[in-house]
Amino acid sequence: MDFAAGQTPWDRERDAVVGRMMAGGGRPGLADPGLLSGKTGLGLLQAMLRGELPFPPIAETLDFSLISVEAGKAVFQGTPQFKHYNPLGSVHGGWYATLLDSALGCAVQSALPAGQSCHRRPQRPPVGNRGGADCRP
Repeated sequence: MDFAAGQTPWDRERDAVVGRMMAGGGRPGLADPGLLSGKTGLGLLQAMLRGELPFPPIAETLDFSLISVEAGKAVFQGTPQFKHYNPLGSVHGGWYATLLDSALGCAVQSALPAGQSCHRRPQRPPVGNRGGADCRP
């Protein structure tokens, strides 16, 4: 297979979607609550794909993106980079877990009516100056 500029069709698809989001004014960030009012979950995600609402900063950090969405289904795509590897030479499980969390959360969000949102309970940040994470209910 001879892919132009070393890109696979997979990479080109993701780049095209991200390009459309950016051309529409999209950027990583937090949405203004006024822009969310009256939109269904599916409408919010579609607005994000058009670049009318910001996309999650974590997508830029971990090099993945929402590619398409319909009621009850969200498709994400990404290619892990070297910075996402662990010292043993494989992709860190957190990269996969975050991709799965994003896809699942957006699939649920896409099925919600206007005025409702899908929130997962966040873990608490590390306590004190200790290393690692201290997560409690």
